[in-house]
Amino acid sequence: MSALGLTNIPKSLSPRRKDHTAPHLQNGTPQPFEGLVIDHSRWVEAQASMMGLIQNACGISVVLLFGPTGSGKTVLEQAVRRQHSEPCGSLTGNDQSAVPSCYVQWYAPIAALSLRELNTQTLVALNEPHLDNEATGVGFPYHGLDGADIRRSLRMALKKRKTRLLIYDGAERFTKMAGLSGGQSHLDYFKSIASLSGTFLLLAGTYELLKLLPRRGQCVRGILPVHLARYRADDPNDWSTFREMILAFQRALPIRKSPALIDQAEFLYRGSLGCVGLLTYWLNSAMALTMKSSSKRMTVEHLKATVLPKHALDRVEQDIREGEGLVANHEELNPFTLK
Repeated sequence: MSALGLTNIPKSLSPRRKDHTAPHLQNGTPQPFEGLVIDHSRWVEAQASMMGLIQNACGISVVLLFGPTGSGKTVLEQAVRRQHSEPCGSLTGNDQSAVPSCYVQWYAPIAALSLRELNTQTLVALNEPHLDNEATGVGFPYHGLDGADIRRSLRMALKKRKTRLLIYDGAERFTKMAGLSGGQSHLDYFKSIASLSGTFLLLAGTYELLKLLPRRGQCVRGILPVHLARYRADDPNDWSTFREMILAFQRALPIRKSPALIDQAEFLYRGSLGCVGLLTYWLNSAMALTMKSSSKRMTVEHLKATVLPKHALDRVEQDIREGEGLVANHEELNPFTLK
């Protein structure tokens, strides 16, 4: 991606509120601050790639979306789901049972990590009408059915509900799931769900998700890894784009006097590690503090008061470096990984 002048905000960096409306002022008074999201270039490219696959899979049925904590994976998942679901209303018509897309946030305790529980929770997310509400908790039977019966029920539900997109958030926990052995077996299972139900699967998580990929020499057909990477200060194009994001956020703030955030670019990079999600959360927190204090200008003090503690940043940075090392090893095996 070529560097762009700081005086022009590209469309891929257009800021928006979380309710998808632009921030504005009325009679000079700031509206209640609801937070801003910046659609940055990597985010836009990954969204376009996944939407293209959903509409025309070309043999791909499962995408592994991975990246560091705070890279914007959850926002990307929500955007993909929204973009997929919006035009589906006319296709499903008056079919009230249709669920064009299904989102499962998988943060179950380690003791509950099993295919049986995963499939049951997916049926819950699909609002399966035949579920016994008292039998959907961890460890409870699902109408006395065994794991194979629940899998069949899930495949049938996905087909009947016309679910074209199934998203699992927190999918790095699948690497610890009981019931299967080896990354290839896990991928085969998800591929079979996708194939038999006609549903496109998006598994999103941290770099641990890479453990699901096969080892050297093993087949990986039907799987596409998508790396939502951080922006690096040692890459001229990345650094230019990172500065553009700061400027885009600065221009969108609902206050009269726009702060010179661009002058704090290096500080903002150190406090976000180049992760767009961390940067956005930090700036939104600083903006909320600014408005709460009735200040007319965001200051360095507001930024310092809302930056993540050093020990937290150190832990995130360590995880990022370890994850980027895993990516480097897998790139030899999977040259189709998007960056």
